[in-house]
Amino acid sequence: MRAVLLDRNFLSAAALGAGCQFLMSYLMVATPLAVVGCGLTASTAAMVIQWHLVSMYAPSYLLNYTPLGRRTPVIVGTGCLALVACVAVLASGNAATTFVAGLVLLGVGWNFTNVGATVMLATSIPAADEHTAQGANELALWSASAAGSALSGAVYASHAWQGVLATAFVAATVLSVAMLGAMAAARVRRPVA
Repeated sequence: MRAVLLDRNFLSAAALGAGCQFLMSYLMVATPLAVVGCGLTASTAAMVIQWHLVSMYAPSYLLNYTPLGRRTPVIVGTGCLALVACVAVLASGNAATTFVAGLVLLGVGWNFTNVGATVMLATSIPAADEHTAQGANELALWSASAAGSALSGAVYASHAWQGVLATAFVAATVLSVAMLGAMAAARVRRPVA
């Protein structure tokens, strides 16, 4: 476990996965509150979340036919760009289409960064450590998801939707810069099967 937790490539992959999971949970939990809070209906909030869920998983069909190995930095970069764009779109207004577009970008960004993090994890960990790494990675992912969900409600209650968006923009930007830098320095140890 110590070797895995000190491995720079594992830390990069786990941080990317946990960061995008945090951001996705953080915004997904607060958005229905913001939709209803700006005067739209609960059914509109449900529709926004439905489109978000479709956008979280539909890109995987495209990525299934993409050779991932050397293209992982492009996939991660696209995902990070979508996460930053998501916050910018959500900050641009209170129309139903704005919420849908923002959460579709959030779903696509989550998908691309999640796939990239998974490929990074699979290719950077020696085969002997892959079970330990997977367990540690799952703990990081779901802890980040729980933290994002809990923090979202607290920030929304104390600083409203603008506070949620401001912190999400900072988180998305920091995640993007840190991950692109880490990927540039990463070493691939195993080919993608």
